[in-house]
Amino acid sequence: MELLEVWWLVIEGWVPAELLSTDTSYDVYLVYKLAYEHDGLRWGESCAEVDGVHTTDAIVSFVDEDAVRVDGVAYPVTRSEGWMELWLGEFHHMYDKSAIKVSVSEKTDTYAKKGLIIEGMEIREKSLAIS
Repeated sequence: MELLEVWWLVIEGWVPAELLSTDTSYDVYLVYKLAYEHDGLRWGESCAEVDGVHTTDAIVSFVDEDAVRVDGVAYPVTRSEGWMELWLGEFHHMYDKSAIKVSVSEKTDTYAKKGLIIEGMEIREKSLAIS
């Protein structure tokens, strides 16, 4: 389903800690596509939390249209099946009872946001890669 138009965008995801291996580090990715007519999705902020404590705060770009990359910004990578993935953060899972939350937002209300098609979020062990 395609995002038609909003002024504030907040995407949140939670994972039951018992589904993850303990004492393991993970990366979190947003998997998505952009519609032909997309707009307002240049910059965002992402955050990963374990038990309410921020483990990662990042600046992200939903689009990869910059001629010059800005240091410290996470940009999307196009996967072999055509979806894009955007790194949102990382965390280390210690205990089965942990509460894990990941979010990404774009709250610049001077731009309408549209054209985002979300497949989901992926949580992968840091040593695993996908192409």
